[in-house]
Amino acid sequence: MDITNLKPINIVFSADSILEIKELIEAKILMNEEYGNKYSHIPPHLAYTIMPFPEKNFELGKNDLIEYIRKQKAFKVHISDLEYEEKNNFFYVALSGDMIKQHHESITTLLNKYRENYIREKDLERLKLRDFDEVSAKYLIDYGYARVFKNYRTHITIGNYTVENVDLKKLEKRLRNILKPILNKDVEIDNIHGVIHTDSPNSQAEMQLIWEETFKLN
Repeated sequence: MDITNLKPINIVFSADSILEIKELIEAKILMNEEYGNKYSHIPPHLAYTIMPFPEKNFELGKNDLIEYIRKQKAFKVHISDLEYEEKNNFFYVALSGDMIKQHHESITTLLNKYRENYIREKDLERLKLRDFDEVSAKYLIDYGYARVFKNYRTHITIGNYTVENVDLKKLEKRLRNILKPILNKDVEIDNIHGVIHTDSPNSQAEMQLIWEETFKLN
């Protein structure tokens, strides 16, 4: 694949929905305070897109996103069961709903027209090393991000543990007790949140905020 036209950048434009759901917040607090969650700085959210973005096009992207959001209404999503990923000691819950996919595809396409072949610096280095499968590499070249369209998966991060000697069954039981009222249930999403920030190669906690705004859906 030809990557000669790609340009490295460390600024991204992202769109998501903030989930101010009591049970999700309580589960996150538990992971933060007792289990060394490395995602402690990230509130519960539903991510739609992450787009490498040149500074000169900030206003164009913001205006188009705001115009898109103004036409949207609050919608329902289904929260499924609590899941665990052993590789990263990571707990999450999956989401489903037609509007999730629609917002992902629409916002990704909308912002991509202003990307101008920019790609996150760390992803460009991985492309050079052929560190992506063919589909992911093509998405990176075409959209600046590998997890789009067929690679897009929705989930809510609960957190991971970094402390030693964790009783996994006990932790899972504690999380399930907190999350029980919302697992396998529908919830309403009433906002879309736009953010422009720097992209740290080391840690998400090192990102610097450039612009942020949350818009309520009708």
